[in-house]
Amino acid sequence: MTTKPSVLIRPARADDASDLLYLHQLAAVDPQGLVRQPQEITLEFIVEGFLLPCLQSGIILVAELPVEEDDNEDEHDCKTKQQRIVGDMHALNPTSPIAFQHLLTDVSIAVLPSVQGQGIGRKLFQDFFHRIPTHIARVELYTLSTNARNVQFYERMGFVNEGTQTNRIFYYDCDQTDGKAVQEAEEEDEAAAELRTPIHMAWLNPNFDMKELLLHHKKSLKKHVT
Repeated sequence: MTTKPSVLIRPARADDASDLLYLHQLAAVDPQGLVRQPQEITLEFIVEGFLLPCLQSGIILVAELPVEEDDNEDEHDCKTKQQRIVGDMHALNPTSPIAFQHLLTDVSIAVLPSVQGQGIGRKLFQDFFHRIPTHIARVELYTLSTNARNVQFYERMGFVNEGTQTNRIFYYDCDQTDGKAVQEAEEEDEAAAELRTPIHMAWLNPNFDMKELLLHHKKSLKKHVT
């Protein structure tokens, strides 16, 4: 019986950008997955959109698995490392306005399609929860109302459904019109576009400490003054 390799969860680093780019490009192919479409996933988006902001103020984790000899990564280099990034999870702690400094917002999780269903997302969340500081009261995310699997997963992780936001997301399936004649593509534009309704979900930190939030608040005020 072959033992499955254990997944390693660690904080992300700035030099993980290229591996995160590869991961998110594959994860974005699923229309029920990430909000961003594949053509939006660029190195600039990875670095400026969440990697550096979350390193500076937030939490960002990656999941790694050992690289096997017969591992086909579509010729992705993975920097010739012994480990390859197969998942990530990140959330931002807003620094401005300071009224929102008790939040971790825009939670996003991505797992390489080829290793989904192996508990990697659950392990990312477990490690993530252990790293949440006590000045954080709420963790917030959005997921599509039509994605019952994700909704159930987040509920198992302790998130509460706080209601829908009708037509908040615009989705356009470029693949339906890509490469077609202009007139034909224009006729199919409306069919390829839709407004989607996400669910807003929140996890309330049982270890929240108001004293810690006040200390954090005072430190933030000093930074704004200086």
